[in-house]
Amino acid sequence: MKSRSKNLIIRMTLISIIIGLWACQDSLEITPASEFTPENFLKTEDGMTSLLYSSYESIQFNAGSGAEKIYVSEWPTDILWQTGGGQNRHATLYINFTWDSQHEWLEDYWSQLYLAVRDANAFLDNVDNSVLNENEKMMMKAEARFIRATAYAFLYDWFGPTPLVTSSTIEELQPARATDAEMLQFIESELSEVSANLPVERPMEEYGRATRGAALGILTKFLLNTKQWEKSTEVAKQVIDLGVYELFPGFKELFQVENEINHEFIFVHPALPLPGNGNVIPASSFPPNYPTPGSHENYAAQVRLYDAFVLSFEESDRRKDLIITEYIDRDGKEIQLLGNDNSRSFKYWPDPNANGRWTGNDIPEIRYADILLSSAEALNEISGPNQESITLLNQVRTRAGLDALSLSNFSSKESLRNHILKERGWEFYYEGKRRQDMIRHGVFISNAKERGENAQPHQILFPVPQSEIDANPNLVQNEGY
Repeated sequence: MKSRSKNLIIRMTLISIIIGLWACQDSLEITPASEFTPENFLKTEDGMTSLLYSSYESIQFNAGSGAEKIYVSEWPTDILWQTGGGQNRHATLYINFTWDSQHEWLEDYWSQLYLAVRDANAFLDNVDNSVLNENEKMMMKAEARFIRATAYAFLYDWFGPTPLVTSSTIEELQPARATDAEMLQFIESELSEVSANLPVERPMEEYGRATRGAALGILTKFLLNTKQWEKSTEVAKQVIDLGVYELFPGFKELFQVENEINHEFIFVHPALPLPGNGNVIPASSFPPNYPTPGSHENYAAQVRLYDAFVLSFEESDRRKDLIITEYIDRDGKEIQLLGNDNSRSFKYWPDPNANGRWTGNDIPEIRYADILLSSAEALNEISGPNQESITLLNQVRTRAGLDALSLSNFSSKESLRNHILKERGWEFYYEGKRRQDMIRHGVFISNAKERGENAQPHQILFPVPQSEIDANPNLVQNEGY
């Protein structure tokens, strides 16, 4: 079943090689030169498609970058911690709130997203002169704008406003950071406008490409995280009203490779069990001497769940079925994990076709449950406890095997807000959402202090990478770094 995205991912990889060849054209002799110069290649269907796919490659976080994105977004929270292996050096910085502007993962994240922006801009600057027909141009322009706006939304989440570059013909080689208002307006208007030109559904061979729901879903979350409550619930309703999304019947089965083509995953980071294209998270999830199935690799790096989080689930909550609290190791010894902050998440369920560290588990960026809970939260922030929020919450809870909530359970906006934060933790652990959820609810720093970390208010943002500051004197570092 994973073959539906194999061609797209492999083409993305090949495109990186082509782009690299362009950068080295002065030292390479390519025949026939007239066909493969950037000026001519970008007029062809293959050239434009390749450039668009290159932009997709940079916006799609799988392989190591997908793991890094999730870890950086959850290690500083009340869900994950880690020891062991070469990864421990990175983990310690985020767990202890001691990261700085020179950490390479921040540099990689910034660079990868600006590569997406670069290629999207190049596509938009050249597509009108290409041989693509008008319908293809319209839809692919929408895709390029979606990729660019999504890249900026991701950048804003980690760093705040960044340089807003919208053309490949840059007049200012050292652009300053956009204002907060400019960044908010650009991301919102781009995602809103392009959604109308994106297809509601795509054929299987285009799995992983942007849809109307993907654009509206990214926008829903961006508006939620920037506390634009009315707008967020309005856009969430647009997603719901598309009528193509629904909760997958089983939470545990949702994350198994064979079920990844479903109507809950709205936008995903696709993965294949191939070097450089696979999801490597499971390799850090297996406990020591675990009887890993097939050829799964078990890293020395061990990513664990805090007991307090594991014990916060209601007893009948099916979502904790993906958490391993005990096991029989390869020597037949029974190992207890719960009780020592040592439980493991198997949300990315072992792939029967794993290739060592590389698995085919797609990483969801937006799924329908997130739209439902986002709308419930925004409605509560607008008017306090209300029946619509409760109904939306209960859709997610019913799938989890839990009793329905009643409006009478919540006496204030704060009480429902606190419950929604808990519900989001139970639903989205190991999906890289906890940091932004805790920041939005105003508890990111205070919770870290309760855990004994010396967290400071400015750490709701990460620092702009020092390499970028050094290269661009017009970049101003985030306060406190």
